[in-house]
Amino acid sequence: MIDFILLRGGGHFFLPLVYSLTFLFILLSFVRVNKSTNAPGHFIVAVKDFNVDCALVYEKLSNKIINQQIPGVGAMITVSKPEGTNPFAKRKYFMIERKGVVSYVCAAPFGTDFFFSLWTLERITLTRWILTHIPVLGPILERTFWKMTFYKIDSFSMFNTMVHEAFKDVMNEVTDGRISREYSKEELRPVLKNVFDRR
Repeated sequence: MIDFILLRGGGHFFLPLVYSLTFLFILLSFVRVNKSTNAPGHFIVAVKDFNVDCALVYEKLSNKIINQQIPGVGAMITVSKPEGTNPFAKRKYFMIERKGVVSYVCAAPFGTDFFFSLWTLERITLTRWILTHIPVLGPILERTFWKMTFYKIDSFSMFNTMVHEAFKDVMNEVTDGRISREYSKEELRPVLKNVFDRR
């Protein structure tokens, strides 16, 4: 009798809690985070005594990506990323997203020189990040619901290569060919590290 009364009385608290947790779970499923373990997929080159408007670089790159007709490409937008702990110090990046993988391109001056940078990261929902970090159970959930396949890795490799080649073409275009003259083919090869590394 006592247990029944407690359960019935506690329902006024229990049901709102369930509803709140359900809403929070759904909300978190739409929040995405960048998974950048071991800083995978980073490429950078520098050009001495050079400067160019980053907006021009991003516009040219956007047009090239569109012309390549890469399947599955979603958002292509300019975003601001913090330079450090100062919330007002930010740098503009051009973001290209495709099926959970996102590339960030940065074209920016550094003193009298200029650098071009390309980051490729896996983007996952916050819900997935939380679930896959549960001790013992996390790796099982990862393999069960987010299983890696040859096709997924091949698709990423093609996406990364095509974005890299488009980026290289744009760099050469805005620098009048200095990139190809000053860097070897080996130095300009795309970085194909495994962004899906589960370690």
